[in-house]
Amino acid sequence: MNIMIVDDDPMTRKMLGFLFQGEGFEIIFAESIRSARSILMHDSPSLILLDVNLPDGDGFTFCRQLAEEEPGIPIVMLTTRGTQVDKISGLKLGADDYVVKPYDHSELVERVRAVLRRSSRMQPHLVQDQVKIGDLELLINELKIRVGVKKIVSLTPTEMKIMSCLMNNVGKVMKRTTIAEIALGYDYEGVSNVVDVYIRRLRKKLEFDPTNPKYIETVVGSGYKMCKPL
Repeated sequence: MNIMIVDDDPMTRKMLGFLFQGEGFEIIFAESIRSARSILMHDSPSLILLDVNLPDGDGFTFCRQLAEEEPGIPIVMLTTRGTQVDKISGLKLGADDYVVKPYDHSELVERVRAVLRRSSRMQPHLVQDQVKIGDLELLINELKIRVGVKKIVSLTPTEMKIMSCLMNNVGKVMKRTTIAEIALGYDYEGVSNVVDVYIRRLRKKLEFDPTNPKYIETVVGSGYKMCKPL
């Protein structure tokens, strides 16, 4: 299993490489967005560790692009920007976790392992290839969802697990804590609105009018549910 480290600081790359190689991972280094894109043309890492401040662009913007272009590769952002607004922004843009510098090395390793367990490469609870509810068809192995006849939308691994959780419990109210436990893992415990962030992202992708959702209904004070088709 290999990890791509995208960071422009040689010492940080060396330290992270030494840390994760010691845990049995193979490491690919990229010092810029350009070099990361060049690697992705011929290699598909198991996970990307992405710095925010890069010499040829903004890590947040690159994270959004990666989530759209490479939805099967989980992303862990590494940054000194530790405000709640920055964290939520990173998650909105497609990051699977957001780690603030300085960090404990052992904790970083475990958080990476947790993301990998949740990723599309390790989803033991997703035994179906597809789930169909009304005009929604979840294509699990492809990390995509078909909306109606023509529209096909790419999903991140976390979005896929949330949709699988909701669609396999159509009409049933799913508490935020339940969704977080199934789809996000222990890393997100205590981050009160992270599930809401992912639901907003999903509505933006699926709904004709995200402010008047047809598929994912908010149940005030409880959580969310997948609406039964009419």
